[in-house]
Amino acid sequence: MVIPKVDFICFGAHADDVELCMGGTLLKMLSEGARGLIVDLTKATAATRGSVEERLEEASQAAKILNLPRINLGLTDAHLMADFASEKAIIEIIRKSQPKIIFTHPNDDYHPDHMVCHELVKRAWYRSGLKSLYPEWSAHRTGRFFNWVGPVSLKPDFCVDITPFFEKKMESILTYKSQFYNADASKYPNESQISSPEFLEFITTRNRAWGTEIRTQYAEAFLCREIPEIINPMDLSTRPY
Repeated sequence: MVIPKVDFICFGAHADDVELCMGGTLLKMLSEGARGLIVDLTKATAATRGSVEERLEEASQAAKILNLPRINLGLTDAHLMADFASEKAIIEIIRKSQPKIIFTHPNDDYHPDHMVCHELVKRAWYRSGLKSLYPEWSAHRTGRFFNWVGPVSLKPDFCVDITPFFEKKMESILTYKSQFYNADASKYPNESQISSPEFLEFITTRNRAWGTEIRTQYAEAFLCREIPEIINPMDLSTRPY
């Protein structure tokens, strides 16, 4: 498995989680020269719609639109466990890629896999910096650990303006034809919570609502353990109240 050196990693429990929750933000970071990586923890073995092969191909197409590498760890979908083997696989990726920032799910979420993903990545984030643990890879301490705001209504610690990147974010989401409403949806007889046109409208409406909070058109929301510092207060002067 080739693991590139990057500035940030986005860890999602399933393919499409990253695109849904922070697709615009990662596009913004890439546009400013940052190097990124998406890591999907599970394959779609328990998916309501679409096969494992279809989901892997959809994820590959989304990665091409986003223009960044993607890795799937192949862990067990719907039965993701916070075990040491899974944690070690994540530690290997962190240590080899040496990111400055890690993004993943919040602890509070409806899907059990999302909450387990949060726990796994949080533990791996910390233990990647322990020199005596897994000495076959050099220890690495990632500076920041952020969580995107998922479907649960949580108060964000900060929001990112994604207005110039919103359309491309939605383009990457719509590569998952097996999952979301589209012209070919009749191929997939099973209904799911995310397969209706209302779900796509929910994503749009939510990004608009967060945009309103920072006086822009579209935004994505994030949580962090510490107060995020402002390097220069003048950076906040561009949008008058």
